[in-house]
Amino acid sequence: MRRKIRRLSPIQNDLKALGEKVDRMEGMLETLIDIYTEAFYVVKDEYVEKLQKICLDGKFEEFPAE
Repeated sequence: MRRKIRRLSPIQNDLKALGEKVDRMEGMLETLIDIYTEAFYVVKDEYVEKLQKICLDGKFEEFPAE
């Protein structure tokens, strides 16, 4: 019985370490998603502002059809 416990202990330690790594990775992914989402909405807002300005100014650039 003692032999089985000795063999299981390293496996349990590895599983605990793996669980901690997964938790850290989850946190990093959540941070990356937050950064991406914020950047997307900042760019989107700037794009919408530019489009509104173009519409108000009436300055449209037309490209010839090929």
